[in-house]
Amino acid sequence: MGIQSPDIHSLLTQLHLKSTLVEPTVQKDVEALFRAIFGLTSEKGRIVDLNHQVMSLSRAPRRDSRKLNLGYTMLSLLAFAQEHEINLDEAIRDALTSIAERQEMYQRWGKRKNVAILGSACDCITNGHIAFAYAILNSPCGIDEVWFMPSGEYVGSKRLTDSVHRIAMCKLVDQIDPRFKYFGFEIEQGRRSETLRTMLDLHNHPERAQHRFFFAASNESAVSIADYDGADELINRNEIPFIVVPRPGYPVNIEEERYRWFLSKPHIYLGDAKGLIEMSSTVARNLYQQNEIEEARGCVPLIFHDYIMTHNLYRSRTA
Repeated sequence: MGIQSPDIHSLLTQLHLKSTLVEPTVQKDVEALFRAIFGLTSEKGRIVDLNHQVMSLSRAPRRDSRKLNLGYTMLSLLAFAQEHEINLDEAIRDALTSIAERQEMYQRWGKRKNVAILGSACDCITNGHIAFAYAILNSPCGIDEVWFMPSGEYVGSKRLTDSVHRIAMCKLVDQIDPRFKYFGFEIEQGRRSETLRTMLDLHNHPERAQHRFFFAASNESAVSIADYDGADELINRNEIPFIVVPRPGYPVNIEEERYRWFLSKPHIYLGDAKGLIEMSSTVARNLYQQNEIEEARGCVPLIFHDYIMTHNLYRSRTA
């Protein structure tokens, strides 16, 4: 069993043999300092403060800012422990023992990749999509891969290119970066593009045994989600959080409470994402249709441009 492993057992023993993991006077001094500066803080107030500090830490874009936010978080935890008469030494030792006892489970979870699912018509994939995917991979939230999931059918009147071509283009994304993958969950089953239904079905998908799923969305799309039927269930389910990325040129008014849902855990808002490009598929398709080939070529990665030209896509269709 996990705790019988020699390495884990010896490490745990070494920690338990240490007389002190957290100096008790540190808790008292921090709590006294907080009381002198901020006055008495209610339990609810302290929990709110802890949530705020953890959220700030998760959004910190640089090493120096993460270090500072980690310090704030630790101070709040020390104050909380002192206010509730929690012996941190005991709490840490208990937690270490629990982790060791569940070693096998943690090893299984540790092998799972964090995957952001980028749902789109993928008709066609532009430089904007690729920059969006890189912004997620390069963010502090620890995403290992971005999977491009072309939609099956759109609810509404939007006309899409034949699925054969959209699938083929998505299967080329790993030639741009091996961390980009094609995911045919909707299109290969002819599914309608309904975010809530897709999320509920993905929750039971066999791939979840090896991967932690996140949904990737622009802030423009995220705001519109608040108006969906079933929005509350979509937003409040914790199994598949959203990663929301700003769309250049589309400032979003989030003064209304219901439009701020993606600013709270478990969702992640990459407000400081870098290198984003505003380039829509509609613009690219229109340029191909209008025979503005050189300009169109600048809108999409070369590998997709070559595919579009080889298969004469968009040249005779209405965008």
